[in-house]
Amino acid sequence: MRLFRTILFAPGNRERMLAKVGKAGADAVVLDLEDAVPHSEKEAARLGISGWVERIAADDGAEVFVRVNPLAGAAGLSAAWGAEDIAAAVGPRLTGIVVPKVEDPGLVRAADRLLRERERFLGLQPGRVMLIAILENARGVERAFDIASADVGDRGFLLAFGAGDYTADLGCEWPRDEFVFDYPRARIAGASRAAGRERPLDTVWIRLDDPEGLAASAARARAHGMFGKFCIHPRQVAAVNEAFTPTEADLAGAREIVIAFGEATARGEASVSVNGRMVDYPVVAAAERAVALAEVFGTRKG
Repeated sequence: MRLFRTILFAPGNRERMLAKVGKAGADAVVLDLEDAVPHSEKEAARLGISGWVERIAADDGAEVFVRVNPLAGAAGLSAAWGAEDIAAAVGPRLTGIVVPKVEDPGLVRAADRLLRERERFLGLQPGRVMLIAILENARGVERAFDIASADVGDRGFLLAFGAGDYTADLGCEWPRDEFVFDYPRARIAGASRAAGRERPLDTVWIRLDDPEGLAASAARARAHGMFGKFCIHPRQVAAVNEAFTPTEADLAGAREIVIAFGEATARGEASVSVNGRMVDYPVVAAAERAVALAEVFGTRKG
């Protein structure tokens, strides 16, 4: 399944931002019909969303997601209009749907059913549209494994963490070092792995004038087993892409490990020392992932 270092948000009702979002260098974009759009403009945004998906995908060559409104319940500026949003958004150029405020595996299964109905109606390959479920409150985080294990067939499916609603739900602050997110990040990442899903996406960084904090946030998320990060401004994209791109040294070290271990196994050995580090199967698996990542995203200096 495809990985994304950066997925950049644009409000679904802001034409100026929609016209620029695909040109910012993010691996993908997400057109938002949920929190970024006031109630009074949600219907108009929904009616225009398919046109924007087509335009951004065609003109900018971008991978385009749409964040729909929740499928059930309501909170803040959200309303349970997810089914209508999915029907409007799905089309041949749509990469995926982002479902917010997921706290129950039933919501994932419901989203999958709605997507399959729409794919069938439009003659699209079943399971073509990816699905990202954002866990944004205590209930969702605690049920992360059940949610990650929801049966969506062969559809690409990722979890993501949403810190804004999470802090509101717990009544806690959003500190600069984000230590309060260690638990949900680790739990969501562990649940994803246990359920056989790809690594989850991390939450946005809300301090637009703090690039050092953004880089630290991305590094902390990566350290907890997440990959990629939602972005809310084009100037965040380069720093986050860099944070999730292997360095030239990373790639060289990974290749050295793979080669040395291959030579060791040819001698009938299951471990080998590489630059003073004991290397066995788990270390090699991590090195192979680093090589594969570099094949997709290249490398950066460092």
